[in-house]
Amino acid sequence: MASGERGIFTPQDAQSEVDRQDRPPLTLEWKPNSTQRIELTIPPTVYPPREDTDLMANRLIQLGPGKGRKFLEIGCGSGALSILASSLGWNVHACDINPFAVAATRGNMAKNLQAGIIKEGGIGPDGFPFEDKFDLIVWNLPYIPAHEVNELLGPMEEAGLIDTDTRGLQSRFLSIVVKNNLLATKGRMLLLGRTGSIGH
Repeated sequence: MASGERGIFTPQDAQSEVDRQDRPPLTLEWKPNSTQRIELTIPPTVYPPREDTDLMANRLIQLGPGKGRKFLEIGCGSGALSILASSLGWNVHACDINPFAVAATRGNMAKNLQAGIIKEGGIGPDGFPFEDKFDLIVWNLPYIPAHEVNELLGPMEEAGLIDTDTRGLQSRFLSIVVKNNLLATKGRMLLLGRTGSIGH
């Protein structure tokens, strides 16, 4: 950051984020459909299920049983969608750049008697954490531009929603899918984002 530029977050925001770690986790029951209940324990800095999660869940359910096909969720947050996918018969793989989200997803998978391979990482510069080919890749992309963060979000708790990538996360994501040959021949991608965002 150049001298005189203001960052997205202030030193006070950083201290507030540290203090958030002392908050107790949220425990909730997520209902992806009329018959299923998924118990989730969500640490303070992990993205909980919201309306966008419900939209993704509805589409996943419409796709039908996984029948052992490979599923990849990028940005798994609390693990809600990965747990749903596993319950539908998908062979689940998931990743998140937030280590608390990785731990939450692993714990929530076990609590709901589901299984998956969960790794820390994402589409950043450190290399993508999986090398397999997937039949379904899902990602609820960060969709709020950084310049709108002060208007729409609390300081850091929901920072995972912010698209700070000047290249555009959609473009970067598609490049990684192609470069790493992540999509199976008849594979599908289910992405939820914002039209008109950077790189769209």
